[in-house]
This record gives sequence, structure tokens and C-alpha cells, in this order.
Amino acid sequence: MEPNEIDHHCSDLYLKVTEESDKLIENYEFRGLVTTFKSIRPDDKGSLWYDIPFGYIPEWQREKKD
Repeated sequence: MEPNEIDHHCSDLYLKVTEESDKLIENYEFRGLVTTFKSIRPDDKGSLWYDIPFGYIPEWQREKKD
């Protein structure tokens, strides 16, 4: 995926709907919680995105394994 096809807000992860993201969601354990929305950003207006609740965990919050 391209960097412009991934975004987040707080803990929600957003993936632009593409063939690659379709495959990821298809195999996602909690796919029943995933919804879609249309982008309202001027540079991407109308594009479909996946909204993955609690799918974004910043690096500094991840559990470190030694």
C-alpha cells in the first residue's frame, strides 16, 4: 500500500479500499467491526475507505518484547 492510502485518527485505522486492503480486511480477525466511509478530503473526495476501530497503535504504545 502507498502511504497516502493509510491514515488514522486516535486509535482508529483507515485504509483506502484497494485490492490489497480488500485482502487484508478479508483475513482480519475482527472484520465484522470494519465499516466503510467516503472521503471528504478535497484531494481524495468520494474515495471509499475502511474504518478499522482500535486498529492503530502508535509505536510508543506497543508492548516492547525483548
